[in-house]
Amino acid sequence: MLWCWHLRQDCEPPSGELLSMIERDFGSLDALQTKFSASTVAVQGSGWGWLGYDKVTGKLAIATTANQDPCVTAGLQPLLGRGCHSSLFSST
Repeated sequence: MLWCWHLRQDCEPPSGELLSMIERDFGSLDALQTKFSASTVAVQGSGWGWLGYDKVTGKLAIATTANQDPCVTAGLQPLLGRGCHSSLFSST
């Protein structure tokens, strides 16, 4: 799943059960976006930012992984992944 808030502005935001889970676990979609963006920007070198479902807690969670590591290494079922590579943020 990839939401348009990282791609473009003309798509529908999450709704239904997913939106309910986002509001329960993060307070709002805006709060999720803020936390997810902060987590992914903080990745040094290369890696991934993940929004995933934690089967143990029954909640959504944000995690980062290094290099090509999948989010299952953080104990999450993937819902959204964002590549975080230093070259994406470089101004040179």
